[in-house]
Amino acid sequence: MKIFAVFSMLLLCLLTTPNVDGQDTPAPETSILESQVLVRQGDGQKARAVLEDGLRVFPGEPRLYLHLGDVYQTLDQPRDALEAYRAAVNLHPGYIRAYEQMAAVSRNLREWAEAINAYEKIAAIDPSAAAPWFEMAMIYRAQGFVDQEKMALSEAWRRNADYVVKAALLKNFEIDALSLQARAKEESNSVDGAQSGKKTITPDEQINAPNSVNSHYPGETVQSPGTDTVSNKKEEVVSGYGAALTAGAAVVLLGLAFMLGWKKRRG
Repeated sequence: MKIFAVFSMLLLCLLTTPNVDGQDTPAPETSILESQVLVRQGDGQKARAVLEDGLRVFPGEPRLYLHLGDVYQTLDQPRDALEAYRAAVNLHPGYIRAYEQMAAVSRNLREWAEAINAYEKIAAIDPSAAAPWFEMAMIYRAQGFVDQEKMALSEAWRRNADYVVKAALLKNFEIDALSLQARAKEESNSVDGAQSGKKTITPDEQINAPNSVNSHYPGETVQSPGTDTVSNKKEEVVSGYGAALTAGAAVVLLGLAFMLGWKKRRG
């Protein structure tokens, strides 16, 4: 535990940059990393204060709002968490991770409309993803909206049938796979027939989803778009300082190994 604390503090030093006055100014990553350490130590209030301090220096940094929302969740303050996630997507409208968290909190609060809206945003940003459609189907079933549920399940199945089967098993969500397969085939035939009389759409005429390239904040370590898994709640963010951080971490680890070996030789 002591080694982890020392290692974390050294990483924080590496993520601190000098300003024009020669003083140290924390980068956004510094606040994020420090808050994560504090949460692991069970000090959510201090983690919140660290992120709020970071936002005073970097008020336009959506990642700080994302992690602030996560901290509010650990403090059992879901509505404050929602406000933080809203701020994150307002700053970066293609921020899938923030929409995922917003949807999860909204569902827990049974605020179905906001949860559906968040999943619709994700579906627009990444049109190939089955996950948001599957999650919408679950919400529609909870509300008793049968037609909307069938539509959402069909959209998910059309994008990734294997994902739908696995997610349904994992979440104990009953589906009629044969009906979904038949419906998908019927819709596919219908689309093929309708398109046979239409002109071919050129690349210049295609409309891309908004912010499709930057669906996650630039530099984040995230899953590539179009790959469907159950939402990962433990996303680690280290951006902008990748090379320096890796080199610094290697130096720290070598130093620790040397210290441990020296102590053993003395003993």
